[in-house]
Amino acid sequence: MPIKVYGTKLCGACKNMKSFLTSIGIAFLEIDITENQDARDEIVNRGFRQIPVVKIGEELIGGYDLDKIKKLLKI
Repeated sequence: MPIKVYGTKLCGACKNMKSFLTSIGIAFLEIDITENQDARDEIVNRGFRQIPVVKIGEELIGGYDLDKIKKLLKI
């Protein structure tokens, strides 16, 4: 299941999310929305106003919501 983390380099919650995923051995693609306008537009057009936004399969989760992430990853 492909996982993407949309965020920025300066975002503390984004760093925490990436650290969490790394700590449990989950590979992910990091997408910096300050460098990728299309990715930024994609998450904004879907109604997200906070980062990180994590995409697991086709599901999008906004913010640092570990409960939803764990549920989708079945951990």
